[in-house]
Amino acid sequence: MRRRGGIGGRAAGGAAAVVLLATVLAGCGDDDPKSAVRAAPSSSAPASSAAPEPSASQKDPESPAPATSAAATASATPAPTTAAPSKSPAPPAPSTSKPRVPTKLAVTIAPAGTRIDLRRGGPAQEITITMRNGNTVAYPRLAVMFQMEFMISHVKGADDQEGIVVERYDAKAGVWRNVPLRVANDAFPFSMVPGGSPLAKDEVRVERYRVSAKKEGPVGTADFMVEVVDPLSKSEDIDAARPGYKGYDLTART
Repeated sequence: MRRRGGIGGRAAGGAAAVVLLATVLAGCGDDDPKSAVRAAPSSSAPASSAAPEPSASQKDPESPAPATSAAATASATPAPTTAAPSKSPAPPAPSTSKPRVPTKLAVTIAPAGTRIDLRRGGPAQEITITMRNGNTVAYPRLAVMFQMEFMISHVKGADDQEGIVVERYDAKAGVWRNVPLRVANDAFPFSMVPGGSPLAKDEVRVERYRVSAKKEGPVGTADFMVEVVDPLSKSEDIDAARPGYKGYDLTART
């Protein structure tokens, strides 16, 4: 009986020793990397099967805000501007308009014919002078001069104008006013012609005159000249000093 008991007791002690050894070996296996490798399953799950990232509602509310909000705030702040350096003004564009063509004074004297036929004591014959200035010269004074030669049947003792009257129409007053008529067979210096008025560039002036024959005076025909002169001209060219001229054959009859 003792031998059985001794064997059984040894068997029980041996079993306990085996259990203790297994426990020790199990504890040591956790620290051994080789044992960990052996313990890992051969068919590991793919990386895509990793646990999903928690949603925004599941994240820690105290976690810091994303860095993008700070960048957005920084971008909202306007950057300091630097004034551009001043530039000199651009030169004006060349003009495409054509230059003006130089023009001169043009004088027109009407009537267009060459005869003035008057009856002693009868109606007057009107004369119109149009001065159309050009764009090159402004005249300080232009004067109109009337001159007539002696009648063929000149009568001694007749008045200085051979009984011929010249008048100018005063548009402001609405009346006709007498103007001088020089009766002579010679030329009169233009610089000595009285009266006149200025004519600006591009100005147009129209003057009205009329000529009539008094009831008494010589009859016949004489040269009658209408001249527009520049008394201040220094030119020796007669056309420059006298820009307007027209001669008529004036006849006075009874």
